[in-house]
Amino acid sequence: MTAPVMEKGNSAQTARELPASRSVEPPLGTATLRTDFINGMALAANGVQVVTTDGPAGRIGLTVNSMVSVTADPPTVSVSINRKSPADYIIRANGGFCVNLLSAEQIEIAKSFAGRPGPGGPYNFGIGEWVDGDKGGPHLVGAVSSFGCALEEELEIGTHTIFAGRVVSAKTSHCTAPLLYTQRRYAVAAVLEKPETDMESWPKLGERSVGK
Repeated sequence: MTAPVMEKGNSAQTARELPASRSVEPPLGTATLRTDFINGMALAANGVQVVTTDGPAGRIGLTVNSMVSVTADPPTVSVSINRKSPADYIIRANGGFCVNLLSAEQIEIAKSFAGRPGPGGPYNFGIGEWVDGDKGGPHLVGAVSSFGCALEEELEIGTHTIFAGRVVSAKTSHCTAPLLYTQRRYAVAAVLEKPETDMESWPKLGERSVGK
């Protein structure tokens, strides 16, 4: 089955036939596309992180789920921060940040640094145990992983800034499951297959500084 398509010639309109499968739907309105994008992204399962920074511009932490591993050569990660957040300016001014991947046991910390009221109030470093490191920002004790980063690049896109950080220190702990966020709620992962390596042989908690 074919659908007629009207073309304008020099003197008259002529019709040609196109397969119906090639017909183009009208583009979605901006508002509709934005809603569909948000709803679609809400179905993704992402790890939950608290990004911290400390330095001359002050100390701050913010819950995100936007950390991306950029490359291992050299070790680099990126995070996306809304420019309305004070963290955007403070990270720039301090020149570094730390990404703490939360464990499933640290849900209250995630809620606090997401600005939700709770025990101790929002954005409260009094919740959890934090270690002031010389790289990036405070490290959260008991986090699945923590990456201290020196700020390398900034890229502004839409409402957010993407910060790329060169990893200068890394802490790992394989004691607990990571905290996830999907369908607008916190969750944990279900293990579907046996890991290829014996995680019991991994270091339980330690720090490796890049280049050392």
